[in-house]
Amino acid sequence: MDASDFSMNQGSFMASSDAASDEEFVTLLKKLDLHKYFPGKMSRDDVLALVDEDFDNKKIEKQEDLCRFFLHRLLSCNYNARDLEIVTEKGTNITYMGQDKNLAFGASNTSASAIRQMFGPRANKTVPDARFSRSRSTESQLNAIHPLDVVAAVFMCSDPIIKQDIASLLWQCKLAIPFITSIGIHGIPIVHVWPLKSIIAKWSISKDGQSVAEEGSIISPPFLTIGFIRFQSDSVKKSQIINTIMSDTERSHPIFYHRNSIGSTKRRIISDGMVEISWYLPNGSEDNMCHEPVTVLNLRGNAANYPQQLHIVIEMVSICCIVCPASDLASEDKQSIIESIQKKNKLIIVVTYDNEDTKGMPVMRIENNLLILNTECLYDAKLKEHVRSFLKEWKGNQSIIRTSIETFSWGDISVDQNAKEIKDGISQAELVMKYVMHEKVERRKDRILPLHRDLWKHWVDTEIEIQRLKKLPKLRDIIDYRNEKEMEKVQIRLKQAKLLQNKVSEAILHFLKSISIQNKLTRIVCVRWLKIQLEKLSKKDAPCKDKAGTMQQDESTSREELKKSQEIVSKSHLGLEHLFRELGQIYEVIETQKPGERFDIGYDLPQLAATFILDGNSFEIFDGDVGFIPITWISAVFKSLSGLTRKLNEGRDPKCTVLTAYGMQSSGKSTLLNTMYGCQFAVSAGRCTRGVQIQMMKVNSNTANSGNVDYILLVDTEGVRSPDMTEELRRRRDNEITTFIVGLGQKTLINLMGENTSYLTDVLPIAVRAILRMESAGLHPSCSIVYQNVDSQSSGEMSEQNKKLQEELDTHTRSVCLMEKKEEKKFHDVINFNVVKDVHYIPSLWEGEKPMAPISQGYCKSTSKLKNSLKEFCKHSNGLDLSSCSLHVNSLWKAIIKDDFVYFFRNVLETEARECLDKFWCDLVWKLRMEASKCEVRLTTDIMNCPESKKLGKICKRSREQMNEVIVACHENLKTTMEDFFKDTPQKYLQYMCQWETSSIDGLSHIKEDLIGELKLEIGNLQLLKSNRFLVESKVKMFKDRIKEEVVALLSKDNSSSNSVQGPTSARQEMMNLFEEKWKVWMKEVKTLYGEHEQKSNITRKAVDILIEKFPSHKAHVLEKWKIILQGKKHEIQIQQSDLLKCKQDVTEDILTYVKTLIDKSMDDVEKRLTELTRKPSPYRKGSLEEIVQTMSRRESEIEALGVKLTIDFEIDLVIIAVSIAVTAFSENEKKFFDLFDPLRLLENEKKNFLILFETNYEKTSTALSFVRRVCEVLTNVIQHEIAQNIAREIADDMRSRVYMDVLNNKKSFLYTTLCQLAKDGIFSKFMGYIRNPTKIIEDTLDRYIDEYSSADGINTSKLCILLDRLADGYMKDIITYAKETKNQMIADDGYGMRKDVTKEITLQHWIKTFIKIASAKYMVNEIRSMSEIFGGETVDLTYFSDELLKQLKHSTPTFENLMDLHNPEYKEMKASVLDMLRRSVVGCTDSCPFCGEICICAQPDHNGMHETPVHRPQGCNGYKTDGSRVLTMASCQILVASEFEFNLSRTSDLWVPYKDYQTVHKSWKIPGDSNPMTSTFWEWFMITYIKDLEKEHRGKAPDLPDFWKTYTKEGEIEKLRKDMSK
Repeated sequence: MDASDFSMNQGSFMASSDAASDEEFVTLLKKLDLHKYFPGKMSRDDVLALVDEDFDNKKIEKQEDLCRFFLHRLLSCNYNARDLEIVTEKGTNITYMGQDKNLAFGASNTSASAIRQMFGPRANKTVPDARFSRSRSTESQLNAIHPLDVVAAVFMCSDPIIKQDIASLLWQCKLAIPFITSIGIHGIPIVHVWPLKSIIAKWSISKDGQSVAEEGSIISPPFLTIGFIRFQSDSVKKSQIINTIMSDTERSHPIFYHRNSIGSTKRRIISDGMVEISWYLPNGSEDNMCHEPVTVLNLRGNAANYPQQLHIVIEMVSICCIVCPASDLASEDKQSIIESIQKKNKLIIVVTYDNEDTKGMPVMRIENNLLILNTECLYDAKLKEHVRSFLKEWKGNQSIIRTSIETFSWGDISVDQNAKEIKDGISQAELVMKYVMHEKVERRKDRILPLHRDLWKHWVDTEIEIQRLKKLPKLRDIIDYRNEKEMEKVQIRLKQAKLLQNKVSEAILHFLKSISIQNKLTRIVCVRWLKIQLEKLSKKDAPCKDKAGTMQQDESTSREELKKSQEIVSKSHLGLEHLFRELGQIYEVIETQKPGERFDIGYDLPQLAATFILDGNSFEIFDGDVGFIPITWISAVFKSLSGLTRKLNEGRDPKCTVLTAYGMQSSGKSTLLNTMYGCQFAVSAGRCTRGVQIQMMKVNSNTANSGNVDYILLVDTEGVRSPDMTEELRRRRDNEITTFIVGLGQKTLINLMGENTSYLTDVLPIAVRAILRMESAGLHPSCSIVYQNVDSQSSGEMSEQNKKLQEELDTHTRSVCLMEKKEEKKFHDVINFNVVKDVHYIPSLWEGEKPMAPISQGYCKSTSKLKNSLKEFCKHSNGLDLSSCSLHVNSLWKAIIKDDFVYFFRNVLETEARECLDKFWCDLVWKLRMEASKCEVRLTTDIMNCPESKKLGKICKRSREQMNEVIVACHENLKTTMEDFFKDTPQKYLQYMCQWETSSIDGLSHIKEDLIGELKLEIGNLQLLKSNRFLVESKVKMFKDRIKEEVVALLSKDNSSSNSVQGPTSARQEMMNLFEEKWKVWMKEVKTLYGEHEQKSNITRKAVDILIEKFPSHKAHVLEKWKIILQGKKHEIQIQQSDLLKCKQDVTEDILTYVKTLIDKSMDDVEKRLTELTRKPSPYRKGSLEEIVQTMSRRESEIEALGVKLTIDFEIDLVIIAVSIAVTAFSENEKKFFDLFDPLRLLENEKKNFLILFETNYEKTSTALSFVRRVCEVLTNVIQHEIAQNIAREIADDMRSRVYMDVLNNKKSFLYTTLCQLAKDGIFSKFMGYIRNPTKIIEDTLDRYIDEYSSADGINTSKLCILLDRLADGYMKDIITYAKETKNQMIADDGYGMRKDVTKEITLQHWIKTFIKIASAKYMVNEIRSMSEIFGGETVDLTYFSDELLKQLKHSTPTFENLMDLHNPEYKEMKASVLDMLRRSVVGCTDSCPFCGEICICAQPDHNGMHETPVHRPQGCNGYKTDGSRVLTMASCQILVASEFEFNLSRTSDLWVPYKDYQTVHKSWKIPGDSNPMTSTFWEWFMITYIKDLEKEHRGKAPDLPDFWKTYTKEGEIEKLRKDMSK
């Protein structure tokens, strides 16, 4: 039968057709605000954005809200989703005929009068359509939108993934699903098969008197199929008839939308011609409509108008139900259709009406497969009874929907699964399945997932044993045992690497190809289909699954039988999570390999996993099979996820709130999350959730619900009290996973099934214990308790229930406190919990009997209310960025697998909090110092630009006030920022941050005071400098005037005679020679007149006096040593045993080495202080030498604490060397200061000006051009001076904030970079230098970075050169602007306006004065001011001078050769300033651990509180030996503090002190004891690599180092450090 058979007399039908045109369709989409999504463009994020608002308590007021309300209700699984009506402004509904609730099908349609009104006999043959009998006059009524048009429009605008989700949700609600859609009569029908592929159904059929359960895809089995079509008018309610036939109870909701449904309108625009599909599934009862599943098709509208859809329906069905008037049944076209159907041996049921001839004949069987039912004689119950009886008796053919669709050959009919994206996705998934199914069930996982199976489980068991030491043999050394286990882990990784090198399974390779498909839609389709097929395969290959479940409940079943059955189930089950577990193991194996030997998988695995998550899929972070988190893999995935979301959010780190669900197995956690958020957590895969799955939900930032959150991270977990584990394993697993979930979630939903108190007893103690542990560890999670399968209660019942719950919670809390040996508490003392607001009751999931039961209305409403509560929580919660979330997962899990969770996690959290604070502190201090530096430049400019001495005091006073205001204002802003930082501290860091809040704020205030003090001192120096400058300038002023007069006189005397006798060139040269001779004479006179310009301080004499005062009894020795110093003989510090005196301890080599370290540190302190004191040229300050002597002597007490003392001769030598270095530094600095006021030097600086004056007066030509050149040269010098003032700050800021941002933005990153450089250099002495005196190595590292910044690499210009060019360009633009403004100002002052034709003679003095007035606020103008004294009376043409000056300025380039020459003193001076800035802001405290030498983590230089570091080194690196032997210890400080070992130092008076009591000796350090601490494999690598050097250095013996330390490589350790830096 051809589709053309149905086109007979089509013209007559179409003449009366009311079908939609293309214009109407477009208009409809615009009304619904869906036009931007057509065709098929609406994605998951679009849907979530549309429904993000709370629609539960709102009414539909606009047409564009119809689709939003529909989607919102559908996502909530509300089967009233299609009941859409708009409420007018007056609050009345727009109603239509047929919306009378007394006539609606459903619960209220039970009265006899209503039944007769719907299905009773008609009085006339032609009955007007009751649905449209009421008049409508308003335009709004005529333009109303039919709800089915909303459904169809949303479906057409959705992408294939959303279509599949909509189909699944409609099925859960037991609502009809769009199957064939088209636009208007002429539109090409599209058959939607893809959306139905994900629907999995369960039903029961009766066989041999028993009910047999079956399960499978809804479209795969050969179901009986019945189709409903209508001809002519629709006065008989076809859809209502279908609902009546399919309903098992009178209270069933309508599967197919009908005319009496809420919101029904007169005209359907696009849903006419649509074919809907649904199914009737039996439950094995005799009352079922049919004893086998039935597929139901419903063609909307007049079937004669849609021949192609009619053809499809008739071809697919087993039974065709035709609804038409009896008067039309005998027409030629209807008879043709009936005959065609009869030929296919299909049952035809014809429902007729309006026929007087058949009155009294309700049922007529014309032939065996033709049945006529007369609605004039049949009420709905009888109609239902007759149709159902015919269905049960019918033995005709059955039809498989998929096969029928795939055999269609009509060119005009399109099948969605033939679209390229869907076809390619399915094809790629089938390719993966091909290789999966190629393996036999019993060995499938072993072949496909070789890395993940037994080897991974062994690795996990070994790691847990390392952490917990449960199997530690008696008398076995802990370190040796742990090292042995670490070696086992290494061997496992080597085995995995070998498997990886041999071959990656084809299934995994094709899976990688699948999830890396570039086309997003194809990729998601592929993943969806692969998931469906894997679930299908798992069910097929696990026939014993149900048997295993039964065996769990059978007490007589032996544990061996149960275990065997469960192993079969486990082996057969293969899902996406297993494939990703294998990828995780591949990644972790690759990460353990040496960088040069790594296996190249060809894909960025973490990136693929992150993309998989962002595609809307759930992802496993906790391996449910082994009960472990592969932390390296998960951290990498979170890092990639953070990077991808940052790109999606325009470079901003998005925030997320973590919501977790927890409860007993099969308590509906996954269903709850899926219902509330439309997630994809597995609920029908044939087994409960295993492990922990996450899914990210985008929050619409345009709504008020978003708050501070961009994403919600939903966490679904396996249930506690799993029956398939031993009691011991179950207890451990439950505690671990509960602690993890409660600690991870900012809000945890504790899910309880029913009111059975046994659930409370099973679940609450575990949850309460986890919450108590969180509270003890400093975390303060929030929780809500959800009772499922509990109907809403009256206020009295609820109050009683809440009281009972509160008692249960308090009881369990007291019990847990007793168990944990804590102070007795109540539940609300542990967690912020409101028993009224935080307790939710959710009714039963299903309404009626399955499998035809929809999700209940009570469940939908209750979950929606819960979701709104969670929205409020998210809105006001502090979101975490994904990087922080990753770190939290990492530290949380590491703490869980420890024996002592609370102790370890507190240490981890405190370390994280410290790093977080230090990074923030560095940023704040940097901003404050940068502001102070800018302020210093401004006040220097103001003071040095002071034009006369009488104004100097006033300017300096104003500078002090302005400086104080600027620094105080900056400090107040930063203080507020810091207070906000502490106020907004994440809850988990709160109790740790509190201990540092006061000291941090005080520390910032101290820095402010120090900066103000430094700037006040600088203002004093500048005032002194300017005062001396005024004095010197006054001295040389008369000489300048005299020179100027003599130059003019000399030229007037000799110019004429010289030009007459000789040629111009010879004469000019002669005059130049004459000028040089005269200049020498003038300078000689100045020197004779003024002599030595200043009497310098006698610093050497002061130094000798100080030394004699310190060592009065050794004056001769002091003078002798000082004489040697003055003779220039180099005196190096070389300490020997003879330089130490025994007090309490013999002078051993170890003590000698340690004393040398202390002396080196003292010299470093001296050099550092000298750098600070000589930062700017200044005269010697009283007390500076005494300060240096005190600095040198500061560590004498530390030396004496070792039980030894320096000999007096050696002590004198040390102090003299330090003082001699200081004398040199102070003398050079003072010379620089006084050189600034040397009259000779000042006049030499003016030589060029006098020479130009000489030349211009001699030549009498090009006067203006000469002046232009000189002014341009001076202005270029101004720029160079400005750059010199600012360059150190600009370099430091550029290095820290841009070029080396990852290295210099916090202390941890910088120290790790330093270690990387030490490893690269591979010089043992540098390592030891870092261990003993890290300050020197740190400064060397900073020095290297500054040189690297300043050096070109042969190809690229140096970054310093680029910075200088940028600064020079900016400053030159300023100068050019000022020059233009000067010209304009001078023209304006004389009233010429801005006329270009004005020629104006001006004096150069006038131009300079105007320029200075404009430019002096920002630039030093002294040099250009001095020109006015020499050229003041010279005149130039303003226009020519200005234009020529601008032209030359544009081509002038300041020179920076000195600053770019790494060996030039100017560069070295600049580098010292940069180094000082970076060291102050980045490094902070440099105090070292007294045992291992690890540097303090605190970034504040003089912080309050104790020093600490999260990771200590093996003490053998610093020379510590075991139990007084010569064997270097390989244990770290935390291990030893947690042990029973002792240490011995001379400062302990030779007594052995337990490590646990270390603070009796080292009071300033905090070292938490931990038998298995966080370790740095870097220092383990160092120790095993340089063990021979360490033996020699420390005169000790090598310990028996673990074999697995030998697996560490330099490259691997460098990479680890770099990864840690990026966290």
